[in-house]
Amino acid sequence: MEAKPNRILIVEDDAGILELLKENIDYAGYKNVCVQKGSDAIEWLSVNTPFLVVLDYGLPDMNGKELINELLNRKIQVPPFIVSTGQGDEHIAVEMMKLGAKDYIIKDSHFLEMIPLLIKHVCSEIENENKLKKNEQELIDLNQFNRQIIDSALEGIIVYDQYLNYITWNPFMERLTGTLAKDIIGKNAKNVFPFLKEVGVIENVENALKGIIGSEVEFLLEINTTGKPVWVSDAISTLKNTSAEIIGAISIVRDITERKQAEEALQKNRDSLKELLFENSELILNDSNSIEYNKLAEIIRKISGAKFASFNIFEKNEVEYSTVGFAGLKDFNSLSKKYLGYDFLNKKWKFNGERNNMTKDRTITHFDNLYDYVGNLMPRPVYYLISKTFNLGEVSVVRITKNNVQKGDFTLIFKKGETLQNPEIVELFATQVGLFLERKNSEDELKSSFSLLSASLESTADGILAVDVDGHPTIFNHRFTEMWNIPQKLLNNREDGNILNWVVSQITDPDEFKSKVENLKGNNKITSINLIELKDGRIFERYSIPQIIGDSVVGRVWSFRDITESRLATEKLQVSENRYRRFINSTPDLVFIKDEEFNFIVVNEQLCKYYNRTKEEILGKGVFDFMEEKYAKNCHMSDKEALIVNDIVYREEVQGDMVFETVKFPVEYQKDKVGVGGFIRNITDRKLAEQALQNKMDEMTRFHRMIVGRELVMVELKKEINELLKKNGEEAKYKVVE
Repeated sequence: MEAKPNRILIVEDDAGILELLKENIDYAGYKNVCVQKGSDAIEWLSVNTPFLVVLDYGLPDMNGKELINELLNRKIQVPPFIVSTGQGDEHIAVEMMKLGAKDYIIKDSHFLEMIPLLIKHVCSEIENENKLKKNEQELIDLNQFNRQIIDSALEGIIVYDQYLNYITWNPFMERLTGTLAKDIIGKNAKNVFPFLKEVGVIENVENALKGIIGSEVEFLLEINTTGKPVWVSDAISTLKNTSAEIIGAISIVRDITERKQAEEALQKNRDSLKELLFENSELILNDSNSIEYNKLAEIIRKISGAKFASFNIFEKNEVEYSTVGFAGLKDFNSLSKKYLGYDFLNKKWKFNGERNNMTKDRTITHFDNLYDYVGNLMPRPVYYLISKTFNLGEVSVVRITKNNVQKGDFTLIFKKGETLQNPEIVELFATQVGLFLERKNSEDELKSSFSLLSASLESTADGILAVDVDGHPTIFNHRFTEMWNIPQKLLNNREDGNILNWVVSQITDPDEFKSKVENLKGNNKITSINLIELKDGRIFERYSIPQIIGDSVVGRVWSFRDITESRLATEKLQVSENRYRRFINSTPDLVFIKDEEFNFIVVNEQLCKYYNRTKEEILGKGVFDFMEEKYAKNCHMSDKEALIVNDIVYREEVQGDMVFETVKFPVEYQKDKVGVGGFIRNITDRKLAEQALQNKMDEMTRFHRMIVGRELVMVELKKEINELLKKNGEEAKYKVVE
């Protein structure tokens, strides 16, 4: 039963003293339990364990000595206790000290004052004793634990003193060497095992005693008592005491015989693989640089001990695959047609998802038989026939991967009762084949990319030149050499500066060109575009961008385009444009072109003046933005009429006091887009003049009509007078002209 800290049992028959003791002990910070008789104390201690007992020697039912003896007789744990006695009872106190009392106190005038101090002192001693006992026990337990570790360790543990004498030689070393610890302890390592000096162990121990840790040594341990050689590794370090003083050296010895044997076997297998694969590259590639899949299947068949081996290649989707190689059976193609009804090689299969789950997390997966491996790809009778005919047993699938992407696999089919041999070298071979397939694919893709790049470079109309960071040419197309008329000898040599000097010699301003080239070298991340005029009159547009791979600038690409014809055409077009502009701006008419939405896209200066707007304010807007709605409607109607009739439309349009003559016609202003063009002339003055002339003509007509009528009346009157005169026999007086 564990003692509760700070709990004190007070055994005192005097009720007054008991109350004062309780009060003082409480004040000192200790919890307490109080009893007045020895029997009560024994009963309480049978089920409780206090940290300390304050025991009054003279109790009503028994004295302190009798109480302790009773506890011992009943085998009740006796807790630490202090005895209080009356004056003159020092001999009683001595007897109680012999029974185990921690201290005693005389009940005098200072008793109550001294009791808390005494309790504190005794409690401190008890705590120290408990700690000491705990440490001693822990040390004992630790020593026993360390001894158990040393004795049960699955590796050798050797401890040397400062003079290279053995002080520890555990059971593992006894089993390893056949030498018992009793025959080794106390003896010097140099004398017992002289060969330790040759293999470097003695040197490492001596260095460890100086505080220097050497590298682990491996050596062949040949001990006569065992009769067999053993490979061991020996790691030696410094042994220090609790004061960090070097008191010896400790050695950890491991049996590495199996590892050494495995390494030797692996090296032997690697040598075999090297002989089979690395020193016979013709096994992989033939003269046409294509992969010899059948030979690869034959190699892994020999390595693995399989009866048959197939080589499967996966498509990029990792779902479909084809069997491209087979080893172990002559006339495989004809036999596959005989048994299966089709050519097994180069047939595309869909990967079995269930089988994929079984194989995806391992390089080699074993199946008990062909049926478990193939699943539903073939009819069951065919499996049985093939298995029985060829006496087939288990099947192993060896995945070929690169960067967690399955490139293919080897399917190894074994004779019944046989299993996979050399799994490590099989895995290594599959890894190497995966690396080779990846490299071959990369090379093929690189060739394809280079071919595509070359074709692209040669198909462009621009001259292309790529240079490295130092300005040396790395690639160029035929168009570049053609544009600059570069001699073949310069193309063959590509000496630094020769091609550049040849180019510069043809430019009208070589200094400016060189300056821009140097500027681009110093600012290798910028893009540049400018025009180059040649002495023969040609004009090239030069475009230059940095060539970047990843985050690094590795050079620069120059593109040259001959824009001589387009430049001349542009200049001619500009002349034509200027002439056209002068023409439409020199006429007094309003000239315009509208798009299919009847918004202005071309206007002349007269139209801008008429609307009192700038060209920018008019373009993109329609007549409703500048005219009154009633006039704008008439104008818009004639615009639409020109598109509907697809012909010239003539109109006179009145706007207030002004009259305009309009000529509108369809115009294709863009490919497959037709708008309206027009000329508008202000004919108000002409109309006014015409009206005045018409008025004058009308007036003259009326005057003429009036004069002519009067003359006719006079003629008739003269005729009548002449008739009267004739009737009267007189001679006609008037001469009338008909």
